[in-house]
Amino acid sequence: MILHMPIFYNWLIWYKNHHAPQGHVCKLGSSDDDPMECQVCQLAEIFQGYWAGETDETDWMSTFDSLTKSLLHSWKPAGTDSEQDPVEYFGVLYNAIKESTKLMMRGDLEEMFEVEIITVKKCAGENPCVPNYTSNAQPVMMIHLSGEEDDELPKNPTLSDVIQRHFDHEDYWDECGKCGGTMTATDQIGSFPELLLVQLNRVDQTGNKITTKVSLSEQLNIETRFIDERWGNKRKVIQYKLSSVVLHHGEQTTFGHYSVGLKGKGDKWTIASDSAVRDWIPEGPQGDLKHLSTGYLFTYRRLPINDIQTTGTKRIPNPEPMEIDSGLFADSDFRHDVKCLEQLLDAMIPKAIDTYISRTADLRRKEFEKWANEWEKGKVQGKDQGTDEEIVNWTKERGRLEITLTRDKGKGSKLLDLEVQGMHFNRLQKNKRPREEEEEVEKIVEKEVEKEKTFGRMMRKVKGKAKEYEGNVKKKMKT
Repeated sequence: MILHMPIFYNWLIWYKNHHAPQGHVCKLGSSDDDPMECQVCQLAEIFQGYWAGETDETDWMSTFDSLTKSLLHSWKPAGTDSEQDPVEYFGVLYNAIKESTKLMMRGDLEEMFEVEIITVKKCAGENPCVPNYTSNAQPVMMIHLSGEEDDELPKNPTLSDVIQRHFDHEDYWDECGKCGGTMTATDQIGSFPELLLVQLNRVDQTGNKITTKVSLSEQLNIETRFIDERWGNKRKVIQYKLSSVVLHHGEQTTFGHYSVGLKGKGDKWTIASDSAVRDWIPEGPQGDLKHLSTGYLFTYRRLPINDIQTTGTKRIPNPEPMEIDSGLFADSDFRHDVKCLEQLLDAMIPKAIDTYISRTADLRRKEFEKWANEWEKGKVQGKDQGTDEEIVNWTKERGRLEITLTRDKGKGSKLLDLEVQGMHFNRLQKNKRPREEEEEVEKIVEKEVEKEKTFGRMMRKVKGKAKEYEGNVKKKMKT
């Protein structure tokens, strides 16, 4: 399961190349008795060896054994015959990788895995207390299948149904000692990782295994009502897509066997059980429905935001062609006068940026589908990837802006080409101010700051190009 996380692979390779570039050996995990790499570099080496498809596994299997022993030493399970839970193992691995990562570089790792669960406590009554918000970040989101009293599931529930029931549930407490109102508590989601791991807890209150059949949810939509309410109208439906599922086989929770289903190219599934690997059809007329009562740990990868419009949200219309009054520049000479070119950019760039930002959600969805298709067909670049198949480049940048200057209303020759990448991101901007007016003002300020920064970068680039062109013209005139 872990080895089939492209974004995690990319991060490991990036981190390893940063603190142990080619020609250098990482020894951050060394001790006086045992010089070795840090656990981040060890895991990166395992990823590379696994995806290289080497027939001789001795090169990376020794690293795998070394890392496993160090993790088991810190984990200290109950005994050799005890059930080793994959969620606990992942937690130990994640904490070890996080501890081995330099403090200044942990942010990307946390954004990749950690989901923030907000417990909201409220009082009901005429003069209720101010709501209390308690935050807890964790690498795995645990959902109880047993539910609570009066919480019922549909006849044939999906994982989405179970998650919905969990976040719709309210815990009722005693009267508040301050205001006298009834206290309630609910869970909400405060932040969304690139990889969302969902643990379906199949243990009831007596310790027995719950065998309720739960269908897979290929696409998981986190609805706005489950998101931290302090986001207000900035809340968007967050989409995830299933990439793997861990199954637990056995009637008891303390014993049994685990297998893992993995989605590969072309959305084809395979299932791995120890050393046996075979094609797998999890659902459908010819599907293997055993997973319905054995699904335990689900891995979802996040899709770009803003793809779904919530109720009442208006779509931004398609932008009209950008127009600038040509009379303002009737006597301008862009080839030899830098100031004239700057005046043109002063009028053109703000409109170009507004046009870029106002692109519709449909276009962004098409961009993502294009990237997904390129992932399926593409090839890697560089030997450090350790494979001849591309690993998805899950960078935060999600688009680019191209500007071309021409003569004669687009019919003449090109004067200059500009390109700016990474103008919007696949992430929510954290702003939890309670007052909507303050949020709206800050939103306007952020937009203007973004424009100003982009304009400044482009102006510097254009000035440099224009001066270079002007210098070349002067040289030609002298000769």
